[in-house]
Amino acid sequence: RYTFLCIIPNMKDSILYILIVLFCACTDTKSNDKTEGDKSNIKSSLSLKQINAINDLKKEYEHRKQSLSRSDMGYEEVLTNLENYTVIPIDHRSLNVEKFYQNPTPTTLKTCFERDSNTLYFEAKKEDKTVFRFDMKPHKDHWVMRSFSPEWGKAISWLSNKLALAKTNEYLLLTGNGDEFIEIKVNDQTKYFDLNGLEYSEEKLCEFFLNKINLLRQTKKETNNYE
Repeated sequence: RYTFLCIIPNMKDSILYILIVLFCACTDTKSNDKTEGDKSNIKSSLSLKQINAINDLKKEYEHRKQSLSRSDMGYEEVLTNLENYTVIPIDHRSLNVEKFYQNPTPTTLKTCFERDSNTLYFEAKKEDKTVFRFDMKPHKDHWVMRSFSPEWGKAISWLSNKLALAKTNEYLLLTGNGDEFIEIKVNDQTKYFDLNGLEYSEEKLCEFFLNKINLLRQTKKETNNYE
């Protein structure tokens, strides 16, 4: 609230004065709204589930950290100080193996990558550069870390150039049978890359997953026969 004390000599000046006061008040309100908006947008890219998962992670590693000396700390130090990084969720899809294997064609493959609510993927950035990645899964009533990739930023260092060429900053992480690929949309076309940056056609990607499934099934069959 503002309190003004002013002597207004005539009606014309009075109207002008009121307009100035109203303009200043509106400008100040907009400024305050923007500031509050900026604060609330710090974690705007994270859902409530993702925020809860990160909080569970920090609590777990804070507890572990207390029982370790500084020289014994590895990623415990990093994970308990995630506020030093910009944590971004990685959009991902998991291969529905059974659905794909029923009709293993490139066209079918594209429809067999589905959302997986049981795994959350995150990457941590510092000074706009990706540093590491961590994946989480549910365990009872909380979330636990599934895997930690300290060299993720180096592994996908090629990705920033691909995204720049595609004029986007979005990509999909595709997972299936322990293998991972990256999908990028380029001028309404879908391009696939392995984690080394090698490009795969739809046919080649389909062949890769089909061969992997066949290999795993054959290995399982041989193991069962041996037992």
